[in-house]
Amino acid sequence: MTRRRFNVLFVGRENSARSLTAESLLNRWGEGKSHALRAGNHPKGAV
Repeated sequence: MTRRRFNVLFVGRENSARSLTAESLLNRWGEGKSHALRAGNHPKGAV
């Protein structure tokens, strides 16, 4: 049986640290089962 890999997108509004943290945690905890990305609608360019 083939294992599915899930892509997850965290979209943040103004708190860049929250989506960065969520992406990092899911990539670590999901090792091979999921792949997380982050985006924002008002990125500041710095954490």
